[in-house]
Amino acid sequence: MGRGGARFTAPPTSGTARAEPRPSCVRADRILPIRLLIAPIRTSVIDVKRAAVLVLLVLLAGCSGDEQPATPAAAPSSSAATPSSSAPPALTAADGRDYNACADGTCEVMVDGPVDIALTGQGGLHQLSVAAVTADGIDFATDGGGTGSLTPGCVSTLYENGSGSSCSSGEPEKPKPVDGVLAMQVVEVRDGIAVLRLVSGAVGPPPSSLRPPVPVLPTWHP
Repeated sequence: MGRGGARFTAPPTSGTARAEPRPSCVRADRILPIRLLIAPIRTSVIDVKRAAVLVLLVLLAGCSGDEQPATPAAAPSSSAATPSSSAPPALTAADGRDYNACADGTCEVMVDGPVDIALTGQGGLHQLSVAAVTADGIDFATDGGGTGSLTPGCVSTLYENGSGSSCSSGEPEKPKPVDGVLAMQVVEVRDGIAVLRLVSGAVGPPPSSLRPPVPVLPTWHP
């Protein structure tokens, strides 16, 4: 007991007494090397983070570059609505379907079926009849009793007491007028329509080269 107060004494602890913490004995000359070892580690971690950020940015840039803007649907081509420019032109004839234009033996008309064409003596004829239009040309007849067929590329010549024909390849040439001869030509046939061309010269006998030879009568002596 002391004077003027009380003293509190902690009860003794059982077992081994707790060791008091020892003062730090780390030497100052060893702290610097440890810091030098930690600094590269921190630096490398920062560099790794920076590298990761850079890689992420590159990947994002690559993805954004691969994305293409949506392309609007192409408008339908105007050529699809227009007819093909390669389609053949419609058939035409100088005199259309005016068969009276053939009265002088020279005309160009379209025929698509049976039709009678009046003439005025050209080739010794007064009527030419188209009997039919076929896929290859026309079938015709004359008032003299003759019949025949005519195809594109060929020319039929009619004259008094005779007839003839000639054909050629390629673009047909317009026959030249010959006196006493009626020349017939089919320019083109398409879709059941034929363009018929007639060419003739003056009315009269044909050239002597087309006339039949004059028979020579035997001389009779008594």
